[in-house]
Amino acid sequence: QTYGLISATQLLDALRQTPPDILLEYRDTVFDGPIFAPTADLDTVQASLIFANVIFLDEVSFNRIVFNRETRFENAQFRGGLSALSAQFAGDLTLSQSTSRKHTSFKQTVFAGIADFSKSQFKQTTSFIDAQFYSADFSNVHFAADTYFERATFGGKADFRDAFFAGIAALKQTRWHGAATFAGARFQQRTRFWQAHFAAAVDFDNARTRDEISFKQTIFSGPATFRHITFVHPARFTRAVFHQSVSFADSRFKKTADFTGARFAADLDLNAYFKSALDLRYSRGPSLDLLPPFGERSAVNPDSTFTDTARIYLQRANFDHILFRWVQLTGRLASLDSTGQDLGPVYDRLRHHLASEGYVADARACFAASMDHRLQYLDWSQVEWHGLQFLRLSTDYGTNIGRLGLFASACILIFALLYRVCGWSPGAGKSVANCLYFSLLTFLRIAPPAWPDGPPITRLLIAAQTLLGWLSFALFLFTLLAAF
Repeated sequence: QTYGLISATQLLDALRQTPPDILLEYRDTVFDGPIFAPTADLDTVQASLIFANVIFLDEVSFNRIVFNRETRFENAQFRGGLSALSAQFAGDLTLSQSTSRKHTSFKQTVFAGIADFSKSQFKQTTSFIDAQFYSADFSNVHFAADTYFERATFGGKADFRDAFFAGIAALKQTRWHGAATFAGARFQQRTRFWQAHFAAAVDFDNARTRDEISFKQTIFSGPATFRHITFVHPARFTRAVFHQSVSFADSRFKKTADFTGARFAADLDLNAYFKSALDLRYSRGPSLDLLPPFGERSAVNPDSTFTDTARIYLQRANFDHILFRWVQLTGRLASLDSTGQDLGPVYDRLRHHLASEGYVADARACFAASMDHRLQYLDWSQVEWHGLQFLRLSTDYGTNIGRLGLFASACILIFALLYRVCGWSPGAGKSVANCLYFSLLTFLRIAPPAWPDGPPITRLLIAAQTLLGWLSFALFLFTLLAAF
């Protein structure tokens, strides 16, 4: 292909002298030499500009330049980089299908019209810090290095559909006044949306993250969707605020999903898959739905909300309603406290929710799990440890009357064998049947035991079995009343 050659000085003279009613157009052109507009006594470009299929061999600097008309760069190459620090584009700016091979800066730049960067490539660090956009299109843009949008403001629609961020993506304290979409975007390294504010709807559907992504203290004033996303590394929504609905339908969290201190104005229906940890400590909202997801995968594995290795943190979580079944949380409640004491209120709150929803069996299983947790942190030398062990073995902490029947049968049989081994039996013959019959009567005795003749250890066994019988009867009444 044949290109025309124009020096940097010629281009600067043309930009400075062309009147506003003239279209300045360059096609198939190579510009030789560095272009430093501020040092060339150029502060305002009046004409409309079109640069199509052009190459800038050296650095291009439009710092603090005001472009009063539409400016178009289509299939342009900036081999020495591009800088438009504090520039102002009063008309639309198009920088599509273009490439900047070195550092690119639009720091503090004002885009009063539509800014179209679609399908462009930025090979090195790119900065839009403190930039102001009316409407921006970054769809299919490839950022090959670190990218900074810190404190940038988007007044209208912002389209980052299928954008690729190969380096760090810093979007801290950004303001999005119109709808924003990151659908299909790829984030290869750390991504920060700290203290950002989305005033309208935002869409992250089908995005991919290869490193940690954080929305710490971000405000979502409109609906937010994070559907069909695979979070390979931790996803953090620490102290984020959702003023409207948020959806994570069919997303996968392979590492921690951190919602610590998050606020939800609408019902939270996660409908997602968690492999590592779901942290909801100090979060609050009207409703939390942890029921298994519904969709194609639910037919294969209906209880796949949490994997076997998943852990959930619910300390100080405050939701008016929590929808779940106990089988989903069994063995998954976790604590950062080495003593585990902060889980006690969590078990109590979950048991109350289950009972209020009519899941009586689940509520009993939750209570038994809470007692197992309490027992885990006791020492065998403590009296409470022995009491809880007795309750666990006899009635599963008052929740299983069938286990009480097995416990009573075992006591009757064991004491009958002990009577026989000690060489004592009521009546004649010292048969096992006589010992078994006497053991049954002793266990069911209501009055104080009679002391028959026999070895001294026999009286100790009779007293112990009578006491166990009384305790078992009391546990029977307690379990029976707890069932109703």
